[in-house]
Amino acid sequence: MLKNRSLKTKIVLTVISALLMTTILLLSVTGIIVGKQVVELSTTCLSMKLSGDIQSSWDYLKAYFGSLKYENNRLIDSNNNPIDNSFEFVDSITSKLGVVATVFVKDDDDFRRVITSIRNDKGERIVGTKLGKASAAYGPVVRKEKYLGKANILGKPYLTIYDPIVDEKNHIIGILFLGITFEQINETIRANFRSLISISLLLTVIAITVAVFLLLFVVNKLFFPLRNILLMLKDISEGEGDLTKRLNAESNDETGELSAYFNKFVEKLQEIIGKIAGNANTVASSAGALSTVSTQIATSAEEMSKQTSTVASTTAMATTNINSISNAAEEMSYSANSVASAIEQMSYSLNEVAQSCQKEFRIASEANEHAKNSKDIMYKLGTAANSIGRVVEVIKEIAEQTNLLALNATIEAVSAGAAGKGFSVVANEVKALALQTAQATHEIQKQIKEMQTNTESAVKAIESVSKVIEEVNLISQTIVSAVEQQSATINEISRSVSGVSTSAQEVSKNVARSASGLSEISSTVAGVNKSIADTTKGIVQVKTSAEELSRLSEGLKELLGQFKI
Repeated sequence: MLKNRSLKTKIVLTVISALLMTTILLLSVTGIIVGKQVVELSTTCLSMKLSGDIQSSWDYLKAYFGSLKYENNRLIDSNNNPIDNSFEFVDSITSKLGVVATVFVKDDDDFRRVITSIRNDKGERIVGTKLGKASAAYGPVVRKEKYLGKANILGKPYLTIYDPIVDEKNHIIGILFLGITFEQINETIRANFRSLISISLLLTVIAITVAVFLLLFVVNKLFFPLRNILLMLKDISEGEGDLTKRLNAESNDETGELSAYFNKFVEKLQEIIGKIAGNANTVASSAGALSTVSTQIATSAEEMSKQTSTVASTTAMATTNINSISNAAEEMSYSANSVASAIEQMSYSLNEVAQSCQKEFRIASEANEHAKNSKDIMYKLGTAANSIGRVVEVIKEIAEQTNLLALNATIEAVSAGAAGKGFSVVANEVKALALQTAQATHEIQKQIKEMQTNTESAVKAIESVSKVIEEVNLISQTIVSAVEQQSATINEISRSVSGVSTSAQEVSKNVARSASGLSEISSTVAGVNKSIADTTKGIVQVKTSAEELSRLSEGLKELLGQFKI
């Protein structure tokens, strides 16, 4: 908003804004401080008013009722009439002094309202209500002291004064009460505060108006030399360009210094423009010569750029071919390394096979030896089975004879009659035992025959196994010999492939070095070509700049012609 305003306007508006903000701040702070002081002062003044009003009320009470006395919980005036319902007294105090009034009568250990100007929400006087021991005024009144302070009546806050009423014997018989609601107090405070604010605002407006007029006077006084400088600069930039004029620099303040420095600036500007005008012709002639030379250099640079472009293309093709050779050599080296690795792995596997075959040969030899031992044991087992068979035949014959003997013993026992009963029992047992022996012998003979049959089958099987193990031994020996020959051959191939891999790696390194050298040459030629191109562009720009400089020198001559030096 202030961008297009003059400096004087900006300064005036800034100072006025600062004055307004300072004034508002001072008014706010003053309002807060004065508000608190007004509240305190108003409360103090109203407290003093109540203290004065209570004296006036005592005078009015004595004039209205005379001397009061206490009879049967009632206050009696000097005419021996109860003061009950004498509302004219309290209403008169309220209308004349602007405060509410109440007269209490002592009622046992409390105080009861007899006449009052205080009314409830229904508009009824609160006659008959009691002060209450919880009231802040109860304690001071009982001690025959005056209470001045805040009290709540019907839920509303009042600034009150309670003054005990005593009889001729100095006994408390009642209380004279005056009060002002805090609504009245706040309204009084607000009225006073509004008056104070109005006066403050009026004084502030007057002060700001005077300050603005003083500011405008001072700013105009200060900006008068600045306006002369502005007009001088405007004449130099838009007018005749007369550099022989000077400002009046007689004052000793900042504007005088500014005028003096401005005069020095114009003087130096006059000298500079004079020198520029003298050198403008020299610049024009030099620009023409520079344009001619730059044209010749540009032609030579273009020819050199074509030659270097050809060299760069050839070098790039050679670099590409060598890179292809290098890649092929690297692939061959990688393949040779892969073959060497595979041969080494196969050699390792053949060694494992040879070791396994040798181990198999040892195991087969041991198995053949065990088979021969098993065959001998089976022969011995067959011989023992035959011997057991003969023993079983003998036992069988003994069992038959025992059976026959038991039969004869049974016959003899029967012949002996009762005397042979015991012998008959023994004979029967022997007969049964002979039968069991015959059965067992028969079973053993059967098992021995099966064992003999199995032994013969085992001997035949062992003989077959022995033959197979001998064949395995021969095959294992043949495999071991073949594996050793293959291992020797593979080791020789591995050494040959390693040599090929080493040679391929050496070729790859040499080719890579050659490719790197050609790449460097290609980069160098490309850099030269780029430099030549940049030089050509620079020369073209120099030529353009020389032509532009020539035009500018002509324009400068015309421009300098506008100044009077």
